[in-house]
Amino acid sequence: MNQTFNLQRLLKLIRKHGIENGRAHLMSMLAMFGCQAIFIAFWATAMGPDYQETFLYIFYACGLIIAGSVFSSMAFSFLGDKPKGIYWLGVPASHLEKLITIIFYYTILFFLLYTAGFLLLRMIAVSYIKGHSGYTFTPMAGGQGFGKILPDFLFGYLSFQAFYMMGSVYFAKLSFVKTTLAGVAVIIGFIIFNKLLMDSLDEGFVWNFPNILDFNGRNASNVKVYSLSSTANDIVSWTNRLIWAPLFLVTTWFRLREKQI
Repeated sequence: MNQTFNLQRLLKLIRKHGIENGRAHLMSMLAMFGCQAIFIAFWATAMGPDYQETFLYIFYACGLIIAGSVFSSMAFSFLGDKPKGIYWLGVPASHLEKLITIIFYYTILFFLLYTAGFLLLRMIAVSYIKGHSGYTFTPMAGGQGFGKILPDFLFGYLSFQAFYMMGSVYFAKLSFVKTTLAGVAVIIGFIIFNKLLMDSLDEGFVWNFPNILDFNGRNASNVKVYSLSSTANDIVSWTNRLIWAPLFLVTTWFRLREKQI
């Protein structure tokens, strides 16, 4: 199999995947749109008379991550079916082109359609609310409250998508359940590591990532904070946001290269 990247071959592979799986993807997105419509209709008709747009975007962000994770966990489900898996692995395209095709449909296109559906329903709901006297509508402030952390949810979406996509390669069956259990195990391991690290600090010191607090004795009123510079803190913060999705996708690519059925 030719493992060099070819743009024309990639475009043909994207088209091929759309022809073969377009109906299933369309039905999935219609079901997702229906779920969005039910929730937003309930919000618009039953949550008045004071409406907070922040609540609507909390639903958007949580739904994006949860639905995206479920959808992404099915990205390589066909590898669990021997005939389909052999056929897909035998397609004359590089593993990178195959991975990009899956990312296009299960991450990029999903995000665009999910967001477009939400914005359309939001527009209809807001028009309905503003068209009724006695109803008040408070828009979400972009740089405050949930609006401030919404971009972090979008980075979280990319990370979760990549993680569950990786899991769909490693676990041919029950991918979502097994990947979730693996993620829970990793989180528990991190919590235990964090606890051991905190216990290893001297009395009066507390690790509050990425800072270390010095209480000079547990009951002291003066606290010293040992922290990174603003530049180093920004580097750590952005690295934490950006590193996970590429890490999981690279791992997925390596796993695909050695996948056998």
